[in-house]
Amino acid sequence: MAIITAIKEKTQSRTAMKKVMDYVAQDYKTLFQNQNGEQCRLLSGQNCCGETAFQEFMATKKQYRKESKVFFYQYVQSFKPDCGATPQEIHQMGIELAKRFEGYEVQIATHIDRDHWHNHLIVNSVSCETGLKLQFNEKDLEQLRTLSDEICLAHGLEILKPYQKPAMKPMGAGEYRSAVRGGSFKFQLMNAIDTALSKSRTKAEFTTCMEEMGYGVKWIPQHKYITYTAPTGLRCRDNKLHDEKYLKERMEQHFAQLERTQGFEQAAGDTTEADHTLSAAGQRHSNRGMGCHAEQPDSAAGADGGAGAVYFDPADHTANRESHPGLLSGDIRQSGRHAVPGDRRPAQEDFTDSERQNRQVTGQPEMAAAGGFSETDGAAPAPGYDAVEAQSQVDSRGAALLDSALYLAQSVENLVNPYDPDAERRKYEQERMRRTSGRKKRQKDGYSYQHEQDMEQSM
Repeated sequence: MAIITAIKEKTQSRTAMKKVMDYVAQDYKTLFQNQNGEQCRLLSGQNCCGETAFQEFMATKKQYRKESKVFFYQYVQSFKPDCGATPQEIHQMGIELAKRFEGYEVQIATHIDRDHWHNHLIVNSVSCETGLKLQFNEKDLEQLRTLSDEICLAHGLEILKPYQKPAMKPMGAGEYRSAVRGGSFKFQLMNAIDTALSKSRTKAEFTTCMEEMGYGVKWIPQHKYITYTAPTGLRCRDNKLHDEKYLKERMEQHFAQLERTQGFEQAAGDTTEADHTLSAAGQRHSNRGMGCHAEQPDSAAGADGGAGAVYFDPADHTANRESHPGLLSGDIRQSGRHAVPGDRRPAQEDFTDSERQNRQVTGQPEMAAAGGFSETDGAAPAPGYDAVEAQSQVDSRGAALLDSALYLAQSVENLVNPYDPDAERRKYEQERMRRTSGRKKRQKDGYSYQHEQDMEQSM
């Protein structure tokens, strides 16, 4: 396993380059005794000789008249202790890594005086082939690290996981202290975003909710970030809020998921409405009562058959009572008289007030006739009336009203008691001055008391 590090050279001059190259080529750091007992020096060069690399570097600079500004670059390839490779193999990996700087002179030195063996690569800033200066940025450094991993794998060594730059910048010390005092506008912005997300299902609703709280939102599809403007005029991008859930990509995924969920709910609602429409399609006669069966002939309906009247054929009285117990009893309870000769409607049964209360049909003749309640169990809803769905709709409406009330209360609180950073700062300064003055007074009193004691003892 190897790690690539770029050494930043603050001093760039001929003397500084000479000192660095002499340091990496020291004998006690690079000498190695092989299996045959011979002394080997782990020092090589690319497009140059390791021992005379400095003179060759300067000759190239003089040739192309570029003896100013940046003179050299230095990179270190460090290996894990006891990695399993010999010093010759590590030096060979350094030579292979130097091929990344094709056309440039490179001095390669392997140090084995420490537990972690490592290679030093000193690169001339001027190409010996073209005379162009080396341009090496952060992206090139990532490519150099990738090449080092490939070389380690080829030699049978393990490698580190690919480096990933963190998406969020860590919080600074000043911002942390401001957050502790409650004066960080970023944390106030994050709280406002959380509130708006809890009350919004689309991007437009989110923007409107943020504007109601005094925040401006610049959300443009072509832009990489979302820019927020606080009521105080301060601006902040989404990648500065210390949490990846506020990034534009995550926010768009959140609202896309809500839109899909809303589409499924709407489709389910349309299916339920279609089922109710099909269940009511059995009434093919506009004057027929709600309780009449769809397959029953028109002659079975009464002359004044309305929505609350249910009339059955006397010949099929028993069957109708068994198949529609609630409908028949509802019709009898609705009727206000007994059967008379020649009347096709059945005679009314006498019910007491207690029975009407137990059956829960008093004052609801239309519901009983329509099949809303059953005669056997007045409290249980009949088929066609979904009590659970109705209760869930009531609960959702109550939750929505509660959220609206809480949001209104929070908005009123923000208007009545707005946050004032200057007031908080003055309060903090006053408290600090009060503590400082009290400490000085206690020190002064203690000094006076000790001075009096010393005076008494001397007397």
